[in-house]
Amino acid sequence: MRLAGSWVINLLFALVAGFIIFIGNVTINLMSTALTRTAFAMAGCFIIAYGFRWLWAIAFHEENKYAPEEDSTEIKNAVEATSQDEKLNHSEQEEPLQAKPTPTLSDEETEKTAAYVKELLDTK
Repeated sequence: MRLAGSWVINLLFALVAGFIIFIGNVTINLMSTALTRTAFAMAGCFIIAYGFRWLWAIAFHEENKYAPEEDSTEIKNAVEATSQDEKLNHSEQEEPLQAKPTPTLSDEETEKTAAYVKELLDTK
């Protein structure tokens, strides 16, 4: 994957950001502090610009420019044969769905369950 632009874009972004940071710092801080902060800001902006270029390249990356042509008859025939085989396999393997029998409770079990539920409801 090729990145968009070149390292010159990173450098220009870092220089512009460094200039802004330097102007903002030189009026408030000592010259050495302003230069140190400017250097760190320029390095950070250089790396951030690289990250943005990398993200841009991912976002606009061509999927597969070396893929075979769409009108290739061999590929079309292979796909059609595969889909026909799958249709045959699916039709042979399908079974009708059957409902599962529901368990039945005796009258005694039903009364015990109802009493238990009533007891739970009464305690709340």
